[in-house]
Parts: sequence; C-alpha cells; structure tokens
Amino acid sequence: MERKDLYCLVELVMLKLDDNLNEAGCRELNKMLREPQARQAYLEVMDICGVLKQDTRADSHLKDDAGIDFEPAVDGWWEALARYERTAPIVETQSCEQKKAPQPPATCVSNTERTISKLAIWVAGVSTAVLIALMALVFFGPATDENGEILATVHNHSGRAYDTNGDSLRLGQQLTKEWVNLEEGYLNLEMQCGASVLVQAPASFELEEPSQLFLHTGRLSSIVSKKATGFTVRTRNATVVDYGTEFGVIAYEDGEAEAHVFKGEVSLRVGSDPHDFERYMNLKGGQAGKTVSGGRSLKSVRAQPNLFVRSLPLETRFALPGRKIDLADIVGGGNGFGTGQQDIVIDPGTGGLTGQYKFKNREPSVDYSPVPELSLVDGVFVPDGGTGPVLVSQQEHIFENAPDTGGTYFQNISNGFELGTEGYYQRRDIVAGVKYGTESEPAISMHSNAGITFDLDAIRRSVPGKKLSRFTSLYGIAGLPHETKGARAAFYVLVDGEQKFKAEGKHEDLAKGNISVALEDDDQFLTLITCDADGNKGNDWCVFALPAIELE
Repeated sequence: MERKDLYCLVELVMLKLDDNLNEAGCRELNKMLREPQARQAYLEVMDICGVLKQDTRADSHLKDDAGIDFEPAVDGWWEALARYERTAPIVETQSCEQKKAPQPPATCVSNTERTISKLAIWVAGVSTAVLIALMALVFFGPATDENGEILATVHNHSGRAYDTNGDSLRLGQQLTKEWVNLEEGYLNLEMQCGASVLVQAPASFELEEPSQLFLHTGRLSSIVSKKATGFTVRTRNATVVDYGTEFGVIAYEDGEAEAHVFKGEVSLRVGSDPHDFERYMNLKGGQAGKTVSGGRSLKSVRAQPNLFVRSLPLETRFALPGRKIDLADIVGGGNGFGTGQQDIVIDPGTGGLTGQYKFKNREPSVDYSPVPELSLVDGVFVPDGGTGPVLVSQQEHIFENAPDTGGTYFQNISNGFELGTEGYYQRRDIVAGVKYGTESEPAISMHSNAGITFDLDAIRRSVPGKKLSRFTSLYGIAGLPHETKGARAAFYVLVDGEQKFKAEGKHEDLAKGNISVALEDDDQFLTLITCDADGNKGNDWCVFALPAIELE
C-alpha cells in the first residue's frame, strides 16, 4: 500500500469518525477496505483512536470549550510530533479529496468572529499521530522474511505436509503467503493474529493474511482468543468469521462447506468474500450450518463435534489421516481418526444409539434400520436368510446367501467392547491372547447375529483427493478357548450386496484370521456381518479387530 493511499485512508476514516463523510466518501472507503493492507491500516487507526479516547477519559482535569481542557494532551502530542518532524524522511504526498456533493448557492452571512475549539486542535493532533503510526507500519511493520510478511508458524505436525514449492514443512517454520498441501497426518499452526489452527489430512489451503486463510478442501478446527477475534476461514462457497470461539470447518471437493461451533459464536456467510455477501447466519456453541444449492443458500444442521480432531493425537493412535481410516471409530460416532467414543453403541434391531449395555435375546423391529446420527454409516440389521434375501443398504442391495439364523440378536454393535456387568465384560476384549478395543488396537464387537453397512461415498467425501483402496481386518472370537469350544459362527464381508469374504467354523478354528478386500471407485457400500452357524448364538462373541479402509 503506497503512502499516499495511507494518507487518503486516514483522511476518510477521520471524516467518518467525525460524522462528516458523505456518500461518495463512504463508497471510496469501502472500496479501499477490500485490500488486506488497507484493513490492517484501518485497525491501526481505530486502535490509536481508542487509546486516546481512554486517555482523555482518565484525565478528568482536562477542559475544552464545554468544560474540558485538552491543552496538556495537545502540548504532549505537538512536542512528540515536533521531534519526529526533525528526524523524519521527506515524503511526497498527494491530497485525497472526497467527491463533493453539489453545493447550494452562496448566501450572505453576518461577519462574526470565528473561534477554533481546542477539541478541533486535539482531533488534528490525533490525525497526525495516526499518520505517524501508519508510516511506522510501513517502515517497521509486522515481522517479515525475505519472501514477505510472516502469516503463521508451524507449531506442531505429524505426517506429510508441503509448501508452495513442494518442500516439506518443518517444526517452527515461519510461513508467508503459502499454498499448503497436507497429504497425511495433522498440522498445527499458530496464526500471526493469535489463532491456533489444527488441520487434518487430506487438506489443501492457502495462507492469505495474519488472520485469514482459504480452505480449498479438507477440515480444520480452531481455537481463537479474544485478541484474535475476527479470524476468518474462506472456502469456495462460504466464509466463516470468528467472534472469539472454538469451531470447525469442512470444505468439500464439490465446493459445499460446513461450520460447527464448539464454543462461542461465528458468522457463516454465503460466498468467499467476507465483506460482500447476501446471506449469513450466526452460529453459537452447539450449533452448525452448511451451504446448500451450490453455495447459494445456508441451512442449519445437527452439530457434530466428533467430526473434528481438536488436539494433536498421540502417536500410538491406529488411524492416520490420509493413510488409514478406523471403522471402529466410525461406529463410535467419530470421523475415523480417533474422535469416536466407546460408551455409545448401535442397536442393530432399531438403528438407535444408546449408552447402555443390553445383553438380551431380541428381535429386530424392522428389516433394515438407518442410523441418521452417524453420517458415515448407512444402516444396521439382523441377518436372517430363513425368510429370504436380506436387505443390506438403503439403496436396496440384498444378500442372497444369508444363513437361517432365527432372526434374533443378543448384543449391540460397539466400538471396542460394550461395558456391562463384570461377568459379561470379563475377557471379552481378548482375541487369540491379544487385548483389543483400545486406540492403538481398535475393534468392532458384533455378537451374532448382527450386520452393519458403511457408506463408502460418504467416506470418500470426507477424505478429498484420496482413493479408498482396500478393506482390511482381523477376525476372531473373543474370550478364552475353553469357554467357546465347539460352538460355530460365521463372518461375512459384502460390497454392494455381493459376498467378498466368508469364514465359517468352530470357535477354536476362528481364533484369528485375516481379511483383505479390494475396493473400486464405483463401490457404494461395505457390509460386515456376523452369524451363528449352528442355530445357537451362545458365546458367539465375534470381533472385527483392526478394521480399516486403506487410502491411496
């Protein structure tokens, strides 16, 4: 921003503060404030005016024509300005004049003595001080490196992140205007304005200003202190402006975006321009909104804080953004990267979520139940081929070769192992001598008879730019061998209703096995099923251990 433009901006702002800015001047000021440097200069103006206003309130002995004496303050300002004038470099400037409105014809007025209020002198001093501050901003402004102004610092990261030149980011690196690609893991940035940002792979974003970034695809969470209020996240179809809060943003490949507020308040605005927008909604803690109709409108949605990683995870976590999705975490209401819970389970007979265990023989209420609370799960069911083909998706895919199970189930589907009485829980997390159901060794517990279908298209949308290449898992019967000896069970894996894997046998023969099923780009649904194989589901503590979708 050139110095003459700084003078012009200050003149317009001071006129605005004095209520003397006409309509043409307002248009000119709004036009100037579209530039990032002009907005920074505007903030400097307001900061100085705010400080001076506080100073004059504190000095109760000052008076002007209305009883306030500003003389000491004015003398101090002029003394400081005189010192600066003696040492300041010569600067050529041009006057910035408002476009004047038509003036009425001149009229004769009486010749009265003109008085100059000391308050007007004080305003002139403030204006000059503002100019000095803005010139200091030009000469001694924000920290920069050889590539420009520093916008953010890499506070922490795990995985693979690259800057505009394709170089790997490193801890403590100071970033200027950069295009950052996070291919794997997490990236924690400290913005120059004071906001903390945690980005989850895969993601692509640009740093634009000390308090603004453009999220092209991916998701992030942010903690914004009071001093960083106004931190802005732009996307293709929406802009999120913070009012001092904690929030998360998702930018999808198709341009749609979501904002979820954990605490405080944000403004969600249509379009990528934070200053020029037609529609907006203010969201408070526990609320969320999204763009619809190609970004032309906004809609309130259910807040889902578990869609976002809000602190840098431990290295021992099983899933890694950009590389591997944890399906057990999705069962627990998470985003596949460790945000799920083990105290929320899915009833396969109703599709409802519950935090209470229920070990009891039951019959399903319907053939197939959607799970609306879990955006990455299509639905659940109780398999029983005795009455015909089994429905395994909302798109009416069917499982032709389902066994006759009698149509009853005993336990809920859970992330890890559903907590209940000590007798039921004891040793139910042990498969072939290994303890599962932890962050580093996750598992889906599915006592027969139960089925769950994952929505592959929804999962693809959550990891933009990545290919779902393969489903992998271990399978086995939990508990000690002598407890389940002789009983029989079966495991199935389906893709769009087509059987891709089956393992059936006695419990001792199903101690632990491997599953690997390739996924194609047009596959829609992945279904996991456990069944009794002998008409008796007693002790069929079936487990899918380390269940994952591999990413490329």
